[in-house]
Amino acid sequence: MLKISLSPALLLVVLAAPVFASSVRKDEAISLRKGKKGKVEIGLPAENKTVRAKQVQAKEKTIRSQSTKKLNGLHPQAQVKMNAALKDMKAIGVCPAITSGYRSSAEQHDMYRCSHKHHCRLRRGIYSARKPGTSLHEAGLAVDVAAVAYGKKHNRRLTRDGHKIVKVMQKHGFKWRYGLKDPAHFELEPRVAGYKSEKAAITAAQRREIQRRVVEKKAAQTLSKNKNRRRDT
Repeated sequence: MLKISLSPALLLVVLAAPVFASSVRKDEAISLRKGKKGKVEIGLPAENKTVRAKQVQAKEKTIRSQSTKKLNGLHPQAQVKMNAALKDMKAIGVCPAITSGYRSSAEQHDMYRCSHKHHCRLRRGIYSARKPGTSLHEAGLAVDVAAVAYGKKHNRRLTRDGHKIVKVMQKHGFKWRYGLKDPAHFELEPRVAGYKSEKAAITAAQRREIQRRVVEKKAAQTLSKNKNRRRDT
């Protein structure tokens, strides 16, 4: 009897071949090419590449939609500059997610409390947060951008896209104020928006927030009264 010995790697290839072959349609062209360091790479069919490209486009569209919502509460000057920055990033193939824009004082208070709790900070991806009444997020002059850096606190590095994001944001007037201590955070100088100081910018935004709530409350009361009148008639 003739005995044939196969190496474990070769045996795996032999056993997997029928399964691999059955999973590929006859009209799909699988190309083999020599990659780096002499390794053999399998080229994906054109159909699969098209599907993957559509998935990437759909993901980018979702990110842009969510980012637009985050920018709605920003100061008009910050909105103009941020939209211009996002346009430049798109031109160089970068589509960052905006994770935070304008925050009310209540939202800043919640963020500040979370930043001092380890599990909450990790769960929400918070680097740090300033006390309520001192953050330019409350003035609508700051944004947080995702995927700028990676790594733990004392071994943090910029990502490949992070280098581009920082460069574009600075080009459009945003300061990378805290660097790698809080890499997501970018802000505009209050003077750019016509304020003498951070405190003045934050106070003005707090007044606008109070006015907005008063208007919304009156609108809700008016709507409720109109509904009651229709029921009575």
